[in-house]
Formats: sequence, C-alpha cells, structure tokens
Amino acid sequence: MYSFTFIFSYITVIMMIGMFTIISFRRFIITYRIFGRAKKRDYHKQPIPNSIGVVFLLLFILGSIVLESFFEKTELTGLIAGGVIICLTGFWDDLKIMSPYRKLFYQIFAVSFIVLHNGLVIQNLYGFLGIEILNPILGIPFTVFIGVFMINAFNLIDGINGLSGSIGTLISVVLGFWFYLIDEIGLALVA
Repeated sequence: MYSFTFIFSYITVIMMIGMFTIISFRRFIITYRIFGRAKKRDYHKQPIPNSIGVVFLLLFILGSIVLESFFEKTELTGLIAGGVIICLTGFWDDLKIMSPYRKLFYQIFAVSFIVLHNGLVIQNLYGFLGIEILNPILGIPFTVFIGVFMINAFNLIDGINGLSGSIGTLISVVLGFWFYLIDEIGLALVA
C-alpha cells in the first residue's frame, strides 16, 4: 500500500502539473487563435478559449500511468480509449459545430467500449423500483444509458452556469474519501 506521504505528493504533483499545463495550453490557444465558433446555445458571444478538456485527458493518462500497479492493463486501456473518444468528440465539437446525433453516437460508442471492455455492467438495483437482479441483456444497455446520461448531465450543468468543475471536484473528493475508507487506494487516487 502507498503511504500518506505518497498520496499527498501524488495529488500535489498532479495538481501542479495541471495548473502549469492548463495555463500553457490556454496561452497556446490564445496565441494561435484556436477558438471554437460561437453556437446558438452559447451564452457568450466573443470567442473564448475552450478545449481545455484535452489537458484533463493528458493529466488522467499521466496519473493513471503512475498508478498502473493498482489496475489491470485491460481496465486502464478501456478507460483511456473511452476517454480519448469522448475528449476528441468534445474538442471537435468546440472547434466545429457537430450535430447532436453524431455526438450522441460517439458518446454511446465510447461508453459501450468501456462497459464491454472492462465488464463494467450494472447487475443489481438492490430493490430500487422493486427491481433486484438485472438480466445482462438489460444490464448492458442500462449501464450505457447511465454513462451517457452522466456525460450529458455534466455538459448541461457546464452549459448553464459553468459550475460542472466545482461539482466534479466535490464528487471526486467524496468518492476519493469513500474509496480510501474502504481501502481501495488506487480508485481513491484516480478519483
């Protein structure tokens, strides 16, 4: 197991690399004027540097490489591949206007890949709505639906008031603390 010192150092280093990378990437976008077009659904009318999600993907990959000993290579590969698909879809949507159906297709594809590749299927609802065990034929599409729902929920929150970062941070801290309490250090550090 990793010590508290390692965990604290890991989080501190990832945050410092993140701050430096975000500032550098933002400066790069502003210097080379890589702005997305303003869309009808956007609140702002002037071009703003978006596409910072690429930096978060790079930080996720960097952090996952350090924690590779906690995961099977196939699990990590599935998460990274799904993250790349979602990130590239978001990046392309920021630069060009992408149809909602195409975005939905890529989201379903990425989440389906993660679900099927990692065997991450909701199998039991534990009595919610009177449903206990789910048949895998229903569990797989239900899990994909929940994954796509969560992606779009965060996008909606971010589009309305830009607070998805703080909500994501709160969820990440709570999940990290919970995983730490149940002795899942690898998941705690990824959270």
